[in-house]
Amino acid sequence: MRILHTSDWHLGVSTGPVSRHTEQQLFLDWLLEALTTHTVDALIVAGDVFDTMHPSSEAQELYFQFLSRIAQTGTRDVVIVGGNHDSAARLDAPRELLKAVGVHVVGGVPASEARNGRMLAPLRVRGSDDIQAVCLAVPYVHEYRLGIRTTDLDRTQTRAAFRDEFSKLYSGLADHANATYPGVPLIGTGHLTLGTGSTREDYPQEIHQVGNIEGLPVEILDPRVQYTALGHIHRCYPVKGSTAWYSGTPIPYSLTEMGTKRHVLLVELEGEASGEAEVKVERLEVPQHRDLLQLIGPPQTVLSELRALTWTTRLPPLVHVRVETQLAEPGLVKQLHDALPANERSERPVLVEVQQRATV
Repeated sequence: MRILHTSDWHLGVSTGPVSRHTEQQLFLDWLLEALTTHTVDALIVAGDVFDTMHPSSEAQELYFQFLSRIAQTGTRDVVIVGGNHDSAARLDAPRELLKAVGVHVVGGVPASEARNGRMLAPLRVRGSDDIQAVCLAVPYVHEYRLGIRTTDLDRTQTRAAFRDEFSKLYSGLADHANATYPGVPLIGTGHLTLGTGSTREDYPQEIHQVGNIEGLPVEILDPRVQYTALGHIHRCYPVKGSTAWYSGTPIPYSLTEMGTKRHVLLVELEGEASGEAEVKVERLEVPQHRDLLQLIGPPQTVLSELRALTWTTRLPPLVHVRVETQLAEPGLVKQLHDALPANERSERPVLVEVQQRATV
């Protein structure tokens, strides 16, 4: 079985005044091709489908158009879980309709009596209706939904409460999966901050009190789960001491993210469907169609660099400028905009941020 793991699309996001819609459309077109080229059996989207809980109609159209084209790729099943940026209710609203076309959506954690049934997604391979794996479809979980109340807890007690309750969630789902679908491998999901290997730059938004207790311990994952597809952190890497991976965002949305390549993950389960399978993970690099640049220096230096700016990407760069000057210069912003070069291949670059910083 081949599974493709992606997350953190943030459909509808803008950088300054510039919508990233075109890049997101190009990514989703590429993703459909990748599903076909790599004969992917199941697609997992590990949260933050949208950038806000009230996405624009344009962003929602991107999402539904993509899902409507999945069947053309031959991919049998799609699992989508909500992230902290998503509205759980909005994602869940069309779930019965999407279920009819092989798309299993879990926007938020259901009530406990419906939890096991709703959060298990059986996965099939192309050309067969036999279930070859089961996905524990765990979305972003606010600790309140697990009964965690931290008001009277110190740091150590809070960390222990998180560990215990998240462990119960994953182990309970694994128990139910083994009872319902005996003998098949288990795949997990999560939209959370796991482990201690991440840096402050990795947190687009602190969740689960990460500023107080660091990341959640890897021990929350049930050892029977052979691969866990994670979202939330925007960098692609394996979580030390576990079988979990972050896929990262497929498009760089910040200057920090420009420093690393963007990927989706191709996960291959090899061997008999006996509950234990060899797992191989391959990074598939996502082509980028726009650069984010930062220019820093005195006014004349920045102006010269802007005039000399060239690019080879399909879309022009988005430029962050920090001008170092002793006194604020009237008309400087207009000079910067006027210095932006033209390019016969596409429109002009865009200044998305201009800062003037006083020098001593």
